[in-house]
Amino acid sequence: MSVLDRRLVVVMGKGGVGKTTVAAALGMLAARQGKRVILCELSGQARLPSLLGVSPAAGGERRIAAGLAVISIDPDSAKAEWLRRQLRSDMLAGILGRSSFFQLLTAAAPGLAELVTIGKVWDLAQLEGRTAAARYDLAILDAPPTGHGLALLTAPRSYANVARMGPIHRQALQIDRFLRDRGRTGVLGVALAEEMPVNETIELEGRLTDNGLGLDAVVVNGLYPERFTSEDVKRISALDGRVPPGAMSALRLARSEYGRARNQRSQLRRLKRGLETPVATLPFLFEPALGPPEIELLSRGLERLP
Repeated sequence: MSVLDRRLVVVMGKGGVGKTTVAAALGMLAARQGKRVILCELSGQARLPSLLGVSPAAGGERRIAAGLAVISIDPDSAKAEWLRRQLRSDMLAGILGRSSFFQLLTAAAPGLAELVTIGKVWDLAQLEGRTAAARYDLAILDAPPTGHGLALLTAPRSYANVARMGPIHRQALQIDRFLRDRGRTGVLGVALAEEMPVNETIELEGRLTDNGLGLDAVVVNGLYPERFTSEDVKRISALDGRVPPGAMSALRLARSEYGRARNQRSQLRRLKRGLETPVATLPFLFEPALGPPEIELLSRGLERLP
């Protein structure tokens, strides 16, 4: 089963590895395949719209292209929405939500922000109970860095164990079953071919397995091209002191790029040895900033994703 055949795909990894870029490219790929896609990010990020060529906007679901929408999920807004559903009254939800007692209670309840946030994502991934205009075939979550991302995925089970009965318990179990169903929820890891991201990605696979979840594939982002061979570098090194300073600077850059590409391939091999999960790669784009054309290019690279 392809990652894109799920109802929800969670994009996870260490901060700074390009999760948002991969999530945007994945959404563009799925929309090109004819799926109705919503890209979800947490409030405060606001990077997905700009990558896809539109200005950030607060609020609800926003259509940005054919078959592609985006939403920034604010935990406080998600909490208020959850309260309205539980009480079935906007007025009562407003009164309780503004009360200092409720604010203290929810602040003291560990994991509630994570539960209502992943609950909002779960809701977006449902076909049932949503209007035709707001129905999506696939929800893609640009998750926060690894530790917080795992907290989001495990919050429903943790809360179900705390609330032993009642509507919160039932809904938390429903969300948890959805997240643990490998046919409906997929997890895509993102890494760089560097020591620390490789270590964290290998650890992520183990931590997901320990929590009854799974890692479906890993994308190694920003891979440098192999433009020079070891023989090229030997010939470049032999020219030291025999070419003008300007040319020598260019040759030093060539050696530096060769070294970086070689180190990346070494880390890539280490990652593949340390994982049971298939690994795909995306190239480093030599652009000062990324926008829709670059995201489109990367989405083409993700067509090889298992």
